[in-house]
Parts: sequence; structure tokens; C-alpha cells
Amino acid sequence: QSAGTLLPSVDGSGSATRNKSAETTSGSDATYSEYQAGFDASWELDLFGANRRGVEAARYGLDASQEELRSTLLTLIGDVASYYTQARGYQARIALARRSAASQRQTAELTRTMAQAGTATA
Repeated sequence: QSAGTLLPSVDGSGSATRNKSAETTSGSDATYSEYQAGFDASWELDLFGANRRGVEAARYGLDASQEELRSTLLTLIGDVASYYTQARGYQARIALARRSAASQRQTAELTRTMAQAGTATA
């Protein structure tokens, strides 16, 4: 329900017409105008506060929905931050693994070179 149920309902209408009748007995045409206006107003009495309670319930429902949205956004932000931190950790591990592999290739190459020169055993 909305706050509109707490206020009066007002309705208005109006019309105007201009008519021309067929020839009268005197031999002339008769032209006449008609005007109508209407007005209605009503107000539902809220003796036991049902309408007011309905409006309050709708407001509380809106507040609850907004809090649920905030909670969802906080969860989303937390998840994004957590996944970002994990991704950065994985990037650091990959960089370390690449440096370690490059170091091991260099060590293997040096060992091969020294073995070929006869200064080390393979």
C-alpha cells in the first residue's frame, strides 16, 4: 500500500456541447449549448490503522531490501578483495618459479660446460 490510501480521493469531470436542432415549426434552426460538471470526493476512514500499518510495513520492507543490498555489496567487495589478493599471490609464485627455473637452467649449463672442460663431474 502507499501513502495515497491515507489521503482523500478526489475526482472531477466536465463537458460542454453545442447542438443544432432540425428546423422548428417557426422555420428557423435552434442552436443550444449544454454544460455538465461533476465532482466526487471520498475518504476511506482508517478506524483501526490498517492503512497506516500497511504504509509502515511497506517502508520497513523497503528498509530491509536496502540493508540486504548493502550486505550483498559488502560481501561482493570482500570477495573481490580476497580473490585479488589470491591472484597477486599466484603471480608472485609464478614469478618465483620462473626465476628458480632460470637459475636451474644456468646451473645445468654451467655444470655441463665444466664437465666438458673436465673440471667437474656430471
